[in-house]
Amino acid sequence: MIKKIVFTALLVCTLTSLQAQNIIWHTYKFDNNFGVEMPGTVKKTESTNAYANITNHIVHTNESFCEVIKGKVKKTTDGQSYLLDLPYNKEGLKTFYEEVIEYLEDTYEISNATVEYIESQSLSGAQVVAQSNGDLQYYEAKIFLIGDTFYALSYGSKGEANQQMKDRFFDTVSFIDPKNMNQTIGVENANSLPIAFYILIAATIAMGMYVLVKIKQKRRQR
Repeated sequence: MIKKIVFTALLVCTLTSLQAQNIIWHTYKFDNNFGVEMPGTVKKTESTNAYANITNHIVHTNESFCEVIKGKVKKTTDGQSYLLDLPYNKEGLKTFYEEVIEYLEDTYEISNATVEYIESQSLSGAQVVAQSNGDLQYYEAKIFLIGDTFYALSYGSKGEANQQMKDRFFDTVSFIDPKNMNQTIGVENANSLPIAFYILIAATIAMGMYVLVKIKQKRRQR
């Protein structure tokens, strides 16, 4: 499901080219939760699919690009649940990030990426770094989930990474009041319980029936 969301955002994306010597940084506030500085005027595209509303912002400068994908998961028509399973604990949050990372690797044709789960501004996120893969000599991404919205920030370069640009892009990421942001708003779904759970329940029931049969047999023998 996550792959479909990110794929939609990338399909509608087009690049805005700027001359390096004319780069002017701008601060962009994407919503009441998140903002970041980007090197130039972004190209913004919006799209929607069965699961989420997508906003994509990208700037391409010479051989580098900075990109922000924001995906807001849709609710059901009754507004009582979400169309995607959101994490309800830390392990689920990690799994959510792993799905996004897998798709980013496929999209940018990177391999042997270093993945690290990070803490930033009191939030749990994921970081991906890869070098000399496909068309990109350097790629780095950071991913955060806040409530029902995820943010995927990427920097990539076809040549040597512009360290100053990369550092400024990631260093200026700002979350408003992160200590009060919930990253695990999902509800545990019984259908998602591991099969071992059902085996345990079945075994318990079988054992109970076995004990009852034995008790009845002893009573008859008396």
